[in-house]
Amino acid sequence: MAENFSFITDVAVGHLCQCMNIKGLKEINLADNSITDEGLLKISKANVMSKLEEIILYGNSDISSEGLIYLGESSFLKNLKKLDLHDTSICDKGLSYLLKSENCTNL
Repeated sequence: MAENFSFITDVAVGHLCQCMNIKGLKEINLADNSITDEGLLKISKANVMSKLEEIILYGNSDISSEGLIYLGESSFLKNLKKLDLHDTSICDKGLSYLLKSENCTNL
């Protein structure tokens, strides 16, 4: 089994969210990195992420329900259709909030 040795952090996510060249990005794979709720907050506030349809976050064990609340409150993630969250620290509270969110109705 191959291991992923990527160590993208919240700081790198912040830089990515400021990159105007990714405005048309529809999918982003951030699996098996060091992303936390702070990284999801940055994604949720980034206009350049407004075309995203899929975010892969599995293996980021420091992502909690708080991160899902940030995503659910985002007015920029209305196109989001798929969110891979296995092997994170998300509980029922976060999933429930996200499912009730008026901004993520395509999930």
